[in-house]
Amino acid sequence: MKANTPSTAKADASQNRAAQTETHTAAASGLKRTWFQTDRQYQFACLVQEAAGDDVRFSEAFDAWLECVYLALRQPVFKLQTGSIDAATEERYLTVIRRMANPNKVAEAVAILVVALESRAEDFLGSVYSCMSMADVAGMGQCFTPTVVCELIAQFNFGDRKPDPTHRITICDPCCGGGSMLIAAAEHLKNQGFTPQNYHVWAQDLSKVCFWMTYVQLSLLEIPASVACGNSLTQKTSIVAPTFAGALFPYREEPKRESGELLRAA
Repeated sequence: MKANTPSTAKADASQNRAAQTETHTAAASGLKRTWFQTDRQYQFACLVQEAAGDDVRFSEAFDAWLECVYLALRQPVFKLQTGSIDAATEERYLTVIRRMANPNKVAEAVAILVVALESRAEDFLGSVYSCMSMADVAGMGQCFTPTVVCELIAQFNFGDRKPDPTHRITICDPCCGGGSMLIAAAEHLKNQGFTPQNYHVWAQDLSKVCFWMTYVQLSLLEIPASVACGNSLTQKTSIVAPTFAGALFPYREEPKRESGELLRAA
């Protein structure tokens, strides 16, 4: 029998620890790998469940995690805009985080999300949401568009368009879901040389969960955006929150000339 080298033994021990951790996590959360498309989705979901506690339904754990991360990302934007923190946001964040059984798992789940978005800019949260069959539980007609379709639509819409220093592109998705269309559009523009100064995104959805998912992902991807929670048909919104990039490069409506030509925004 061939003896193991120190490096091989070390690798085997590492794999054993990883397997034991995964088994423990699965047993603790009650989630199954077969429910998800990728290992990363499964690892993320297990951490979200562990954060809230094993006795909490996953849909409730997911909502609590989303709100917690949204509030954490929203606070620095508020401070950037006003010079001070928002007391109501801080109080709500502390209320949500104190309900968590394992608050440290919140940050670990964020780390998985960041790595996922760095690997590929796509609607990672929406994919987990769909894998757990939580989409359209409220009868809103939710159907999350696959990433490849979003990328194709972005290519059709923008093609080989290049940045125009005299005009800023605006992109609107009135029922944004997890932001998949907007993420694909922003990624396409980025590959064409666009920077946050060259475009701005408006995202809106009636579902607060979708509002949170979109805000978190557009924030982490540094997309200049205004994200709203509200009804696009009645044009009533309850929240409009800019991402950090959106606050750094706010959208200013371009006034029209009488001839219909657009003036460059100030």
